[in-house]
Amino acid sequence: MKTLTLSKNQMQEDLYIRAEEIFLLTAIIVRRGISNGFVELSGHVQRLYARLHPVDQSYGEGHKPHVLAELNLDMGIDERDSPELQARIHEKGMSESEAYIRYLDHLIAMGKPMISGPPSMAIFCQYPECSCPFDMGADNQCLRGLKQPEKTATAGTSS
Repeated sequence: MKTLTLSKNQMQEDLYIRAEEIFLLTAIIVRRGISNGFVELSGHVQRLYARLHPVDQSYGEGHKPHVLAELNLDMGIDERDSPELQARIHEKGMSESEAYIRYLDHLIAMGKPMISGPPSMAIFCQYPECSCPFDMGADNQCLRGLKQPEKTATAGTSS
């Protein structure tokens, strides 16, 4: 069986395509209020750093963010490296990015906000008293996906 050998440029292209997919999926997750997502591309060292935090994460002083998932992707395949090292960097990057992308896909498919602590801690939306980083949506729905509290009807009686 013949082994397919990729060029340095093909290996880098593979990894950059994965980086683009991570950017897009993270944007979808953030837009849908599933999680807080961060993706940083350092082009000068050809590295992508991505991480997800709960949607209700507090970023104030003294709060260490809870990391749901993170990826530190090395996309730097140097022509000075041996073909074996180039292949190892490519294989490692493809494997790690595939696992991260599967997690992002899973979160999107679930469609539920990832919140801190046990889910029972926040059953109903408390807007505007909540510490949620979002305003109420235009459709008056909680952007974290929490239920609206029952409103007690105070209808007056008319004679």
